[in-house]
Amino acid sequence: MTPVVTSELLLYEFNRLSKLPSTSLKREAADAAPPSLNKAWLLWFCMEKKFGTKCTSQLLQNFLICPKKISNFSNNSLSLQMTNTTPANTVRRYECCLQVQLFDYKSKTRNVERFISEMEEAMFLDQIDEHDRATKIRLLRLRCTTETKELLPDMGELTYEQYKSALIDLFPPVPPAVFMMEYISYKVLPSEESFTKLRELADRAYKNKPVAEKKASVILRLMEAFSKHENVWTYLSQSHTDTTISTIISEVSRMALLNKDRKFKLQSNVSCDHCMISGHIASQCRRKQSGLPQGDYRKKPTPNPTVSSNQGN
Repeated sequence: MTPVVTSELLLYEFNRLSKLPSTSLKREAADAAPPSLNKAWLLWFCMEKKFGTKCTSQLLQNFLICPKKISNFSNNSLSLQMTNTTPANTVRRYECCLQVQLFDYKSKTRNVERFISEMEEAMFLDQIDEHDRATKIRLLRLRCTTETKELLPDMGELTYEQYKSALIDLFPPVPPAVFMMEYISYKVLPSEESFTKLRELADRAYKNKPVAEKKASVILRLMEAFSKHENVWTYLSQSHTDTTISTIISEVSRMALLNKDRKFKLQSNVSCDHCMISGHIASQCRRKQSGLPQGDYRKKPTPNPTVSSNQGN
C-alpha cells in the first residue's frame, strides 16, 4: 500500500536532507541529478526523485519557495530556514479569503463589485501572488453561493481581469431608481423592525447622495408616519443638524414603544361602570348600547339545570 504523502512528511524529509552534506545528497540523488550542482539543487533533485515533481512543487509552493530561490540559499541558511519552519504557521490556508461573506447574486445590499473588492483585499492579506490567476479565480468562485456558482463562466484561458469583468457584466448592479421606488413605497410601522428596514432602504436609495439629503428624507418619512403622535412630531421637527440617523431612529423607536406601553396600561386600568369589565368606560360599552341591563358581566352565566323527564313519576 502506497503511503499518503502529507505536507508534514514532505517537510520532515526536506529538513532531513537539508542537514546532509553535498556528498550524501549526491548519493541520495544518484543519477537523477546532473554533476556539478550546488547543495540547493541537489536537495531539489533528491526530493523530486523520492516524491515526484508534483509533490515537490506543491511543497515549495505552499512554503512560498521556488527552485530559483533555493539556488540562491547558502548551505547554512537553507538548513536553518527550513528547520525553524512548521506546517502550522507556514502552509497557506487563505484565512482572510475564507472569512469573506459568500456572494449571492440575488442580494440587494451587496453587489458583485463590492464582493470582488472584499476578496482582493483578503487576497492581498493572504499574500497571494498577483500573477497567480488560477488561484485568484478559484477563490472568487469558492466564495459564491451554490446557486450563484451555477451561473458563473468557466475559467478557460481568461486572465483574472477578464474573469472579473465577466462577473461584473453577468451581475450588473441594481439601478438606484429601483431602490428609491422601494424606499418611497415602504409603509413605516411603529416597530423597531420597521424602523431598521426604513434605514436599510434609505441607505440603498441614497447611496451616492449627500448624507444630509438622506437624513432629511428619513425624518420626513417618520413625521408622516407619526403625524398624530405629538411627542414624536415635536422631536423630529426639532432634530439638530448634528444628530445622526441612527440616533433619530433609536429615539423614535423608544418613544413609540413607550407610548404603546402607556396606552396599554391606561386601557388595562379603566373599568366600565355598566358591565364591570376593564378596558373601556360606560360611554363606550357595547352592552349598554345594545340595551343590556347593568350588571357584573365578568361572571360567566350559570347554565340552567336540565329537568329530568322521569322527575315526579
